[in-house]
Amino acid sequence: IAQTAQNEEEEIIFTDTFSNKIEKDDYCEILRPIADNTETPEDTDKMLLSGIGTISGLIPDNIYSVYGQREVYTPIDLIIYGDAATGKGELPFSMGILKPLKQEIEAAYHAKMAEYQNEHALWEAKRTKDERIERGPEPQEPEYSNPLIPGNSSATAALLQLKANGGWGLMFETEGDVVANSFKTDYGDYSTLLRKSAHHEPVAISRVKDKLFIEIPKPRLAVVITLTPGQLHNLFPSIENGLPSRFVIYGLNRKLEWKNPFKATGKPLGEVFDKIGKQYLELHHEILKLGQRKIQIVLSEEQQRKFNEFFSELLFEQFSML
Repeated sequence: IAQTAQNEEEEIIFTDTFSNKIEKDDYCEILRPIADNTETPEDTDKMLLSGIGTISGLIPDNIYSVYGQREVYTPIDLIIYGDAATGKGELPFSMGILKPLKQEIEAAYHAKMAEYQNEHALWEAKRTKDERIERGPEPQEPEYSNPLIPGNSSATAALLQLKANGGWGLMFETEGDVVANSFKTDYGDYSTLLRKSAHHEPVAISRVKDKLFIEIPKPRLAVVITLTPGQLHNLFPSIENGLPSRFVIYGLNRKLEWKNPFKATGKPLGEVFDKIGKQYLELHHEILKLGQRKIQIVLSEEQQRKFNEFFSELLFEQFSML
């Protein structure tokens, strides 16, 4: 979606791509290589969106804004859909952004597990040596933390993973039917989780049978899904609960042409996103150094004016179609 001036009245129209409306100098340093190494505006659009969606799920809650008188954080929910031959197969390269942080978190978990196993062995040894020795409380096994939440997770499993992560996570799924099938078996809970996490509202699940109660005060879950148009309907069989409105939805055009796989258009996308991942990890560490301090993102008055004008006209346009 792009806003362009077509006449003196600054008419708002919808166009197919947005990246070609942005000057290269206006790209942030981390994301500019995406624009430099993609061939068409639509290619740039999809890789920018998937890259931003991935990063949005990783940023700590030190970074926030205020929208509708409530604090909002960086995670976004994104769907990129298209038929065969629309280039969806390139989107998994975005996962290169996650790789360095995921490796660091996993290394920290294994270090904690090794420490726990050592402490637990010492704790058990005290009992074997003499029952009268006060051993103290049993060491607690560390929770497995992984920023990536599989698309086929149940709502309960997703909440357990969010809890282990401290309330945040990323779901990146390239097979939309995997998520849609999870919805069919766990639709009520899953829909509630996604709708509430979009606004960071408290979400909880209770299972009496398993004596399980999970509560996340401010969930921060980013969702990136790629699928076909048919799978889109399966994911959202109804719009009445408002779940589709939580997503940014971008459709790809089908290109009935052969794409030369040997044509050099820049660096390989895998290399581009791996480098972005390393750069983001450095930024992630700098944000964590803020500790309890926070950074609020505020739009300028001109940006707020354009935002309100655009969505005000869009609102009336949509209602006129009902």
